[in-house]
Amino acid sequence: MGINYRFVDENLKKELVELRRMFHRFPEAGWMEFLTTCKIVEYLDRLGFKVFYGQNFLKPGQRWGQPLERFVKESMLNAEKHGVPRGFIDEVKNGFTGAAGVMRFSESGPVCVFRFDIDGLRITESTKEGHRPFELGFSSENENYMHACGHDGHMAVGLCLAKILSDNRHRLKGEARFIFQPAEEGCRGGQAVAESGFIESADYVLGGHIGVCSLKKGETAAVKGGFLCTTKLDIHFLGHSAHASNSPESGRNALLAAAEFVLSANAIPRHSGGATMVNIGVLNAGEGRNIIPDTAYVEAETRGETQRLNEYMKTELIRRANGAAAMYGCEVEIEMAGEAGGFASNADLKAAAKEICGAMGEGVSYAEKNFGASEDFSNLAVEAEKYGAKSAYFTFGSAVKGVHHSPEFDFDEDTMALELEFFARAAQRFMGSED
Repeated sequence: MGINYRFVDENLKKELVELRRMFHRFPEAGWMEFLTTCKIVEYLDRLGFKVFYGQNFLKPGQRWGQPLERFVKESMLNAEKHGVPRGFIDEVKNGFTGAAGVMRFSESGPVCVFRFDIDGLRITESTKEGHRPFELGFSSENENYMHACGHDGHMAVGLCLAKILSDNRHRLKGEARFIFQPAEEGCRGGQAVAESGFIESADYVLGGHIGVCSLKKGETAAVKGGFLCTTKLDIHFLGHSAHASNSPESGRNALLAAAEFVLSANAIPRHSGGATMVNIGVLNAGEGRNIIPDTAYVEAETRGETQRLNEYMKTELIRRANGAAAMYGCEVEIEMAGEAGGFASNADLKAAAKEICGAMGEGVSYAEKNFGASEDFSNLAVEAEKYGAKSAYFTFGSAVKGVHHSPEFDFDEDTMALELEFFARAAQRFMGSED
């Protein structure tokens, strides 16, 4: 018999694919999702949602890890080139991208929040034979950017779920809130969303991801734990320029300080108490071979199985940055660029998910998995718990090509229909609809 699609028909399956491929063509990195936000706002507005964006969506708070100004300008020009009004860009620039859509079905009833991430990555997409987006003509048109983690599919599911709820508004109770979150990569945007007020008074907060946790196609898993705590740091080494041979004694080499730090950071002893990780993803320094570099910039992250373990890695990382700077007579400035804690799905919601999967028919199975990575959905969940809300995060198995965050990444687009059906049934269950 296969999967029993109660809500997802062939037209919706087609729209899922069209939306996913549209978003895939125009990826934008965190805090620069100008075209992406515009498309989301237009779609939600057509459905009759009350839409919030700009400073009506995010407050000037913990919007971590703002991009370099030259990247922002490039993204703004690109969005204008593709038809986004300059007035709209001005409303969402400076770290106010993303949007929320709210629809109230009745005066009483639960508040259900659905969260979907929207940002792409600074990755150049593959043009090799066998890479489906390239061969079918929907690969990235934004140079050096790519949707390499499935967020394009997440947005497609979120918008089509909003459409299902709008079409069935007379059968639902309470209120639905859709959050399309910017800057998930690097765990930079979740805390800002958590502080925005859209989590307040929520009863349920749900999120999900395509193609992780080593699931096979058709498998759905509730994350029972395994969200790694993480801290993202931007580190600036400040030295003094000088001629490399005429007056080397006058210089303070920030590049060497940064290089010393990078090597020593990777030598931090791992902890016997559980999984601990460190990664240096960016090192930029220098302007010429005969100039002693006066600045260097490093992007680093730590992860830990628990908050205590991550704090151990973070403390050691900062200690080594200060030590490397002192060794070369430089100064160092360290900025918080992102952070997320641990998380485990609510037991009641896991039980509900198991029943939903069981009712979806053959080809759908349920499991519980550890996530094994970091996700700033945890920041929303922690905020939600303050109001007594139940939160859960689900993953959906897919035939993934390449690996997440690689130029060859792609996923089986059939996965989106399964995810959409799952969330539609969850909405029906939690907001009191009956057949």
